[in-house]
Amino acid sequence: MMDWVDFFVKAAMVIGIPLSVIGIYFSVVALFSLKKETRYKSVAPKTKFAIVIAARNEAAVIGHLVDSLLLQKYPKELYKIFVVPNNCTDNTEEVARRHGAEIVHCTVPVKSKGEVLHHTLPKIMDGFDAVCIFDADNIADENFLSEMNNAFCAGAKCAQGFRDSKNPYTNWLSGSYTLYYKMINFIQNRARSNARLSALINGTGFAVSCDLLNKVGGWNTKTLVEDLEFSIHCILAGEKVCWVPAAVTYDEHPVKFVQSVTQRKRWTSGTLHVSSIYISKLFKKFIKTKHFAYLDALLILCLPYVQLISIVLAFFTALPIFINGFSTHNGYIKVLEYVGIPLLMSYGGLVGTGAILSFIKPKMSFGIIKGILGFWFFMATWIPIQIFCTIKRTKTWKQINHTGDTSTQNSTSIRQKEQCSTRKITPIRVE
Repeated sequence: MMDWVDFFVKAAMVIGIPLSVIGIYFSVVALFSLKKETRYKSVAPKTKFAIVIAARNEAAVIGHLVDSLLLQKYPKELYKIFVVPNNCTDNTEEVARRHGAEIVHCTVPVKSKGEVLHHTLPKIMDGFDAVCIFDADNIADENFLSEMNNAFCAGAKCAQGFRDSKNPYTNWLSGSYTLYYKMINFIQNRARSNARLSALINGTGFAVSCDLLNKVGGWNTKTLVEDLEFSIHCILAGEKVCWVPAAVTYDEHPVKFVQSVTQRKRWTSGTLHVSSIYISKLFKKFIKTKHFAYLDALLILCLPYVQLISIVLAFFTALPIFINGFSTHNGYIKVLEYVGIPLLMSYGGLVGTGAILSFIKPKMSFGIIKGILGFWFFMATWIPIQIFCTIKRTKTWKQINHTGDTSTQNSTSIRQKEQCSTRKITPIRVE
């Protein structure tokens, strides 16, 4: 008679077959990140940009961002900076105005960045070709607008830039975030661009044409992850998000674990919400048109459920081992085989991934070692967050405080120069 351990293991293997197929698909897509990075052909400045920054209690950092935008190597007459202070209890508005931004007020109550963009963009878009969106804690590379102009002149309608870090060496957590976003940049957006698939908007440092905004009926996101949701809006409208790796934005990452959990709960809850709304719409589009872009986006939205099912399978596989496995010598071997070895491989794999990412251009200094050693824990903590948010979703946006520590700016300036001097990129055009 088959023992419980073998039964659960074999059942998990059968259920896991479609999950493995999805995993293989994303692994194949990830391999495209190994191809040489591409860059849009440099052209004369033409695109007129409205730069929009939604800011809530960001007096400590908003000035740095506005200053970096005013220092763009792009004609001043071709862009304007708009700051939208909302729900502020500090002097964000005063600081932004003093540094040279134009202030736009929300005339209705707003609870999230998506709601700010929904109500504000119609007031701003007129007279501009495209809108650039930044978070208040960002710093923009001096060539950001020039690189976005190259992409839009080549035919892009929506474009995501390279999201880098302002504070990669502060502690293990900010270092882990830095490596996580490197993974997003390379394994997700670079790979998908090389595979001629749509990249995904990644929260900040992106641009969208006013024509596309009008085509999709404006910024009408309903979830806490407006970036992913708007990416799906673009795909459903027949447009892809283009990847512009030379348009670099530097982001301040959390340095406190409680803040990190709060932020990632919002991301996870929002992603589950997006999946629940748009999986069926993408499936219907794919069945009707047979266009692979819809299937690809559908599989992306299936990932939270794939992860959840994988967690459940792992639990039910491990449970009988721990209940019955220690009674015999063979039980100890099974515990090691089914639990111990996979955990050690996961730990080593994540630490190794972090180390590899730290050597990918732009290379990190030795200070990233804290992030590399903590990367496995950072990634492992997504599991309880995923389980918690499946049971009880976060429904409100909570502020992540930014310090505006000027000591990070020196390292940012150095890394900007290093990145510009070391990247050798082949010209391409949007198809």
